[in-house]
Parts: sequence; C-alpha cells; structure tokens
Amino acid sequence: MIDSLSCRVGEFVDNDGVVLMQCLRFAAFGGAICFAFAVASACAQSAGGVGVGGAATSMSNIPMNGTAGIEPLMLSVVNEKLVPLDRPATVKVYNDDTKRVEWQMTKSSEIRFEDLGPGKYEVEVSAMGYLSARKEIQLLGESRPVHVQIVLRADPDAIELNAADASLTPKASKEVEKGITDLRSEKVKDAQKHFESASKIEPDSARINFLLGYALFRQNEFDQAQTVLARAVATDPKNIQALNLLGRLHLARHDFSGAKTTLEQALSVSPDNPTAHALLADAYLNLGNYKNALAETDLAIEKGASKATNVEIVRGEALADLGRDDEAIESLKEYLQLAPDSPAAPQVRQLITTIEQRRPAAQTVPPAK
Repeated sequence: MIDSLSCRVGEFVDNDGVVLMQCLRFAAFGGAICFAFAVASACAQSAGGVGVGGAATSMSNIPMNGTAGIEPLMLSVVNEKLVPLDRPATVKVYNDDTKRVEWQMTKSSEIRFEDLGPGKYEVEVSAMGYLSARKEIQLLGESRPVHVQIVLRADPDAIELNAADASLTPKASKEVEKGITDLRSEKVKDAQKHFESASKIEPDSARINFLLGYALFRQNEFDQAQTVLARAVATDPKNIQALNLLGRLHLARHDFSGAKTTLEQALSVSPDNPTAHALLADAYLNLGNYKNALAETDLAIEKGASKATNVEIVRGEALADLGRDDEAIESLKEYLQLAPDSPAAPQVRQLITTIEQRRPAAQTVPPAK
C-alpha cells in the first residue's frame, strides 16, 4: 500500500490546446496509484488572466519594481524544424523560491521577461496544436540577457481546423473561417461568437457544433459544451473528433462511465483511432479496470500514439496497479527519455520513486535521472 503524498499541481496544454491541471496522486486506495486528469481553464484565464490575440502582456503576483541583479530573459519558441512558431504561444515562468509567476503570450515567436532576479526558474510553453514543453533555467543575476530556445513538437492528436466545408452556405462558412482564425490566435471567446453566428445559420451542421463545443470546452463551459457536442454526434454519429472531445469532456467531469460509453462508440466508428484508445485507457484506469486500461494503452501505441504523451504515463500506472512494478518503472522511464521537458516529468519521477520505495530493497533499481 502506498502512503498518500502531496504534490504540486502543474499547468500545461494538452492535445487540443486545452490547459490541464494534472497531479500525480499517490493514494492508498486498495494499493492503486491514481493519475488524475481534470480539465481546467484555458491559458487565457489562468493566474488572473493572460492577454490574448498575440499581444504580449505580463502578469505577476509580485509588484514589478526594479531591483538590483535583475536579468532579462529572451525566449524564442520554434517548431521541430527550428522554424519560428507561426502562432501565439503561452509562456509561464515560475520561481520556486519566491513563488513568483509570470505569464506572457508571444507575438512573433519571441518574448522578453524583465525584472527576473537570481534563482531557479521553471519555464513552461504551450501553443495550440503542439505538445507543451518545460525547461529549468538558472539565472545568476547578471545584467546581460539570457537567451533560451524552446522547441515545441507537433501534437499528433490536435484537432483539425480545416475551414473548408462545401455543405455550408457562404455566410456560415465565412463565420467559421473567422472563428478558426480566432482559435489559432487564442481568441477563444471571439471564436465562440463566430461559431454561434454560424450555428444560427446552419443549426444542424455537425462541423459547426463541434467547433462551438470545442470553444466552449476551452472555456470550461462544460454544460453548454456537452449539449452542443451531443448535437454534433446526433447529427453525425461518425464524427470522430466530436466523439473524442465528448469523451474527453466526460473525463474532465469525472464521469468515467460516460467517457467509457462515448469512447467505445468512437472506436466502433474508427477502430484504429489512437486518441480514442488513449482516452478510453484513462477512463478504464479511473474505473479501476487496470487490465483493460493497459490493453487500451498498448492499442493506442500500436495505432500510432506517441510514447512521449500521457498514454505512456497511464500505461505505467496501470502496470503498477497490476503489481508489475518493474515494467511500470521501465515504461515511465521511457516516457522521461522521450519527453524530458514535459511539464509532467517531475511528477513522473516522483511516481517512479514511490513505486521503488514500496518494493523490497533487493528488487530496487537505480532511480531515474
């Protein structure tokens, strides 16, 4: 049995650009290790709010008075090809010593933070359509700027934002295009308004209802989002994106049985969809069906899910809950090798330590680096 441990919640953007509040909770629920997923607000609503629309803004819980030893931080965000990112990215800078948090949104893939004193900082960067990245940096209090480059990798599970839909009227199509443009610029509320306008023109469009549901989901408007997404699925029962998002919404509301039902429907439509398998694995894990959770993670990876995503964490937890600790540790270490800068990495390392501590000393393997 694993004693309950506390852990700091980390904020980052998941598959569809949605900010998740994730915490590895080690609790003694019949020996189970629970990795809880709960969707929280979008970055634009975090820590008191972040400027949207690409305008660089700064938020801090400490007054921004000039002090001795300040050190400018110059941050650039690029894709896997080291090309500047073509969309806004949300940047969080956290000082663990002072508990100071700053948020900014990039305008042209670069951003500058001022008034950062000496200390150890955690930098987390997220952007729609990309996996989040995390990096630890040490500022020494020198006057010269420190330049840091963050590489974001494309998210294979990101939603498709193709505005082309020949079935829509020109007026509805124009509203959809405007809404998608706003989504890419993190203007989620503005995007919602355009999708609502389009919905009034084409109320039975599964595509429009999906996009509207997504915008509502991003803002934690779960009741409205569920209604709209259910309408999209009723109109088009084979809309895999709507089914996956509806399943994700059920997970966010801790309706794991509802998530299971919806995601099983998604897999009946698209048996090879890796996202549906990965989300269903999460539902099974939370329902205590560790054997099926493990099977679904294996299927997700077989169908193309990256091991550098949460599916490998769920796999490790399922293995641990089944008492297969060596395999669990191996799986979690593989995740760390593939995603060392993931915001979840510190919690994963803590999970590995917890699993190792519950085993007999003779079976303990060297801790993750």
